[in-house]
Amino acid sequence: MASVAIHAASFALGFGHTFVTKGLPDSAGRIFAWLVVFSIIYFYLRAIYLGSNWIRWLSIFLTALGIIALPWSLPTTGKAIYITQEIMVIVSCILLLLPSSARWYRPNNSFKPKPLRGSA
Repeated sequence: MASVAIHAASFALGFGHTFVTKGLPDSAGRIFAWLVVFSIIYFYLRAIYLGSNWIRWLSIFLTALGIIALPWSLPTTGKAIYITQEIMVIVSCILLLLPSSARWYRPNNSFKPKPLRGSA
């Protein structure tokens, strides 16, 4: 699904920028915080991929909130990366609103991936 790929690329761009500007985490607490953030992002992207309708609307709400807060939240450095991320997430949310996405997020959708036979 293109929306998941664009969201993942946006997150990767943000993490890459953070690693370049601030370096790798240097303490156990920061490493733990990064692991928590990566876990949240993994489950967020997984929920979008599996077709959880609530995460679709949460994504749209958070993107709208990000657009509203954009003038006040721009950092002093890395503005181009921040704006690029915001554009990527806007495009991703537009894809989530398309009719083909609505079919994906409908209950009892036959297009959703099904577990393999014999797997728990």
